[in-house]
Amino acid sequence: MNKKIVVLALMTSLFLVSTPARSQVVGDQVNSCNLTVRIDNIREVKGEMQLGLYNKAENFPKVDKQYKLVIRKVTGKIFQYTFRGLPPGEYALAVFQDRNSDGKINKNILGIPKEPYGFSNNIKPHLSAPSFEKTKFLLDSDKTVSITLFD
Repeated sequence: MNKKIVVLALMTSLFLVSTPARSQVVGDQVNSCNLTVRIDNIREVKGEMQLGLYNKAENFPKVDKQYKLVIRKVTGKIFQYTFRGLPPGEYALAVFQDRNSDGKINKNILGIPKEPYGFSNNIKPHLSAPSFEKTKFLLDSDKTVSITLFD
């Protein structure tokens, strides 16, 4: 009898360890969200748009520390891109239009960007880049975020 209880306990613990959390799985489908980023105030149709999507405060807005990085050619006065299959959570965006396609945001001697840039929640920085706390948003379903470029 004791053997049966031990075997049953082991099987139950193995089942619990191998079962994903309910908040992440519904049936056989993993919950995921699509995030559409829309930029509609592009002054010059040239270069590339770089979108940095961040999910950790300590990485924002550091180069090469993005959760996802997307670089796409600017083809019109409106730019739109959709990140697909993102897990629910808090995110922040930092974007810039790389007009000369050199892969970096060019700055003047004071460190102020010479190319258009923007952040989620349309936070305009004053003396330094805004914080993750100011730019973050909750993604718990499909969402569209509009960003204004500062030039």
